[in-house]
Amino acid sequence: MALAVNALTTLAIAKDHLNIPASILDEDVTVERLINMASEYIERDCNRVFREITETVDVDSRAGSEVLLPRRPVSDISEVRVDSMRVFGADTILNATGFAFSVHGNLERLDGYFPFTRRGVRVTYTAGFATTPYDLEHGCLMLVEYYYRHNQDRRVGTRSKTKREETIGYLEGVPVEISALWESYKLPAAGWTVHAVRNL
Repeated sequence: MALAVNALTTLAIAKDHLNIPASILDEDVTVERLINMASEYIERDCNRVFREITETVDVDSRAGSEVLLPRRPVSDISEVRVDSMRVFGADTILNATGFAFSVHGNLERLDGYFPFTRRGVRVTYTAGFATTPYDLEHGCLMLVEYYYRHNQDRRVGTRSKTKREETIGYLEGVPVEISALWESYKLPAAGWTVHAVRNL
């Protein structure tokens, strides 16, 4: 198994975190799988993708001067096309002086308004983190460790188990002290449609 493109840490860092010597290779496949699991879990929980990517998307607009892009932080917007008919010919490209954007994903039209249209704004932009922030990576590592420590006895998701007359309580789901590490990165579900045209 190999690490997914959205992995929030590396195999070497995760092995060091788990105190697995670099020379021991027996656990590599397991650790890589857990990194992928943890990274996907965090993305779903935060309702966002973190790794830097350049993509073209179509978004709805609400007859106002701003639209919100699905990924952030935004580092560059190379092209904006506006066409309520969704043909997106060369004549629908906005002049670079006709729009501005913020790192938070707000795209503002400076020379007018976006039309009230479904997927009538096509944007090519670059967003995400080129390097995973330390607190986010630490959250991923803590989740990997949580999965790893409970991998052998299958306790994840188990409320309790009775053995003879003794009841043993286990953790259910991801502990709050771990999920709190990425709490600040959570985004609300978007109230508009985003259609990915292509990844570049």
